[in-house]
Amino acid sequence: MVNQLYDLEKVINSGLTTSVKSSRIKFDQLTIEVEVESISKTIFFSKK
Repeated sequence: MVNQLYDLEKVINSGLTTSVKSSRIKFDQLTIEVEVESISKTIFFSKK
């Protein structure tokens, strides 16, 4: 499970390089901090 989270984090960070301010994995949960202006782009990307 943890390896899948790290892989997902890498994909999100590479696909949304300008939108993601930070990301971290804690307690088996991936938390992503994004720019407010880019929230719709982030949501659309995560739905793919």
